[in-house]
Amino acid sequence: GSDSSSSFGVGSGIDTTGDILTVDGYRVPARLRRYLAARDQRCRFIGCTLPVYRCDIDHTIDAALGGPTTTTNLAALCRGHHTLKHHTDWQVEQEPGGIMRWTSPIGRTYVTRPPNLVPPERRTPPPPAQACSRCVPARARA
Repeated sequence: GSDSSSSFGVGSGIDTTGDILTVDGYRVPARLRRYLAARDQRCRFIGCTLPVYRCDIDHTIDAALGGPTTTTNLAALCRGHHTLKHHTDWQVEQEPGGIMRWTSPIGRTYVTRPPNLVPPERRTPPPPAQACSRCVPARARA
């Protein structure tokens, strides 16, 4: 789905920061499209770098088959990969955080993550914070 002209229905889900997580219906409202654009930044197919503004917002589980219009079921796909998903034997599942698990027609699995999502095994704690002299009041420095 790629239409953004929807109002938020009675069943809309909004988190504590006011971000839209899910809406009733097929159409993706502009605010949810902006969230997905910030998360995905590009086509989410393996190795594709087409920028999100040239992509469709696709329901991972087809809306016609009951797939919800929610951040956990929507992702950016360029038109070619959107078509490939629907008309070939490629399969895709979406995991929390926008992680996409693609399975090729021969059964090989590939994982794509949103560009700003670092895999948990690669995370390192940030270095200890060092307050600069401008951040620390003069009496605290004395």
